[in-house]
Amino acid sequence: MNFRRILSQIALVAGALLFSVGVQTFAAFTAPTTAPPGADAYAPLHTGSGAQSKAGGLLLNTGGFGNVGIGTLTPAVKLDVAGAIKFGNAVPNADCTASTLGSARYNATAKEVEFCSPDGGGAGVPGWKSIGGASFGPWEPKVSGTIYQAATDGVVVSTGGYGNDCGYTDANNPPTTAVACDYAAVGWGGSIQLTFPVKKGDYWKVGSMTSVKWLPLVSGGGSSIGAPGTLTAGTSVVMSPVSVPGIATQAHGLGGIPTLVNSYLECLSAEQGYNVGDRIPESRFNTSSSAGWHVRYDATNVYILSSVSGLVAVNGTSPGAGVVLTPSKWKIVVVPYKLN
Repeated sequence: MNFRRILSQIALVAGALLFSVGVQTFAAFTAPTTAPPGADAYAPLHTGSGAQSKAGGLLLNTGGFGNVGIGTLTPAVKLDVAGAIKFGNAVPNADCTASTLGSARYNATAKEVEFCSPDGGGAGVPGWKSIGGASFGPWEPKVSGTIYQAATDGVVVSTGGYGNDCGYTDANNPPTTAVACDYAAVGWGGSIQLTFPVKKGDYWKVGSMTSVKWLPLVSGGGSSIGAPGTLTAGTSVVMSPVSVPGIATQAHGLGGIPTLVNSYLECLSAEQGYNVGDRIPESRFNTSSSAGWHVRYDATNVYILSSVSGLVAVNGTSPGAGVVLTPSKWKIVVVPYKLN
């Protein structure tokens, strides 16, 4: 036998075994002995129930579409949360900057959700702005005879001048629907006054009033974000024809006292310079003749009250002294509105 050859083969096998054991020992995973980044590997993310934290950023690409799901394995948008989201509180304006526009938080002091808006801190200054609720914005002076399109829901308030004047609003340009009209003569102790609501997107104008102001309805005390703030019309009350004396009552269904009402006389049969369909807005009462009508409303109902001596106005085509209207030729309409 060639023992030398056998011994060399045994040595070769033994060497291979020793090399294999050494490689396995060297390649075995050894847990980090110090926390990263002390030259050790970061702990891998795992699917276990143990809590983990990560100081650096984390990019997820669920399903290969760049959508991330919390509580769902099939996120439909960039962040799809199956459940409620809790927003944190922050010092006002401290973390609302040009780079964080569109972010949201919960204001624990005001008890409302806010979003980072380009003008929430004032004109052109980023700041937090409430998402919910509705309020009136600042008064905006306007010019009579000019056609405007409402960027939000709002109210037109105009005063001044004598004679006949009307406010118009609808979806047409120019608007053709007279929703409020008034007449005032020198010596009456007052001038023309018109107040009427306008829907977002509609056009509006008034005739020749000396003072015209637009009061926009905005949400969250800032720019409008759609429907959160609207004027809702309740059930109208109608007295047709006018009875003297008389009272008409109607539940308005607004769930509270109306914010404002639009009231007017509407002509049913032509007389005293008025044609069928003409309107005379606002309630009027002449204390010397006990003639006229008034509107009253509460949290439940709207009331029309007419006096014993009928109706008074000014001739529709020949302004001058007051004239008495025939009750059977007129009706009274009152439309209540509530700000939601």
